[in-house]
Order: sequence, then structure tokens, then C-alpha cells
Amino acid sequence: AWVDRNWDSIGGCGVFLMQLEIPMETNLHLLARLEGCSRTLILDPAPARPLPPELLTGADYLTPNEVELSQGARAIIAKAGKRGAFIATPGSFERIPGFQVDAIDPTAAGDTFNAGFALALSEGQTVRESVRFANAAAALSTTAFGAQGAMPDRNRVEDLLRDRG
Repeated sequence: AWVDRNWDSIGGCGVFLMQLEIPMETNLHLLARLEGCSRTLILDPAPARPLPPELLTGADYLTPNEVELSQGARAIIAKAGKRGAFIATPGSFERIPGFQVDAIDPTAAGDTFNAGFALALSEGQTVRESVRFANAAAALSTTAFGAQGAMPDRNRVEDLLRDRG
């Protein structure tokens, strides 16, 4: 019902980020509403559980961590913590290195990664560039305690990217 009530505001978005803390029925309803729309759909399959095939095949990108690694989308972005992330497509496999920081709390690093990935993609960056941006955001989020309060702003992410070349 929320998706339908707010469709005028959200239907025109270019990038959608879904995860499994949202009820499965809501994710599937949103997927059905997006059928035929020009959009990018990122699915973070967390917390890990069996997924309906239509959700896997409807996703453009999956962003599992090592435990949640799944199959079915056109590309899989596997989050690997301080080691960075892996991009897997039918024709390639590449590791995008992470950023070494003085980590103190990994809470919400995966959520921060997904937000950074979605932001960079929505701005027209390549998948590789978007994963690098997401790695930087996630790394910075581990340098403070908690979830939302530890998420870095864009300037901090861009500073890290610039400083680390």
C-alpha cells in the first residue's frame, strides 16, 4: 500500500535499492510495479534467506557479503569487507580493492556500501567506479560507532578517494 500511495514520488526514480528487512511481499510488489520501466535495481540479499526466482532475475545487481553470495542477476557485487568488493558478470570477475582505515565498528558498513553504490550509479558512474566509491564510503563508516551516525558524508568519501588516488 505504501508503494502504491507514493508511486508518483518514487516511480520516476532511476535507481532502486531493496533489501530483505523489508517484507518480501513489498519487494515483489515494487518489482512488479517497475516492470517495463527504465530503471536500475540493486538487491542486497540480507539478511540471507531463500529468494523467489523473480527477485533474483529482476535485479540488475546483487550486493551480498561473503555469507550471502547468491546467483541470478546480470552482475553480482560481492562485498568482502576490508578486502573491497568483487564484480562478477557472465564474462568477467574483478576485485576492486578496499581502503585501509582504522576500523572500530563494522555496523552498517554493508548498508553504507549499498548507498554509495546506488548514488554513484545514479550519477552515471561506471560499475567499477561505483564500487570504488562504495568501498570508500563503507570503509569510512567503520571508523565510528553505530549505524547512521557513522555514515560519512559525500565530502569525506571524495576526500578519501582523492587522497588515496
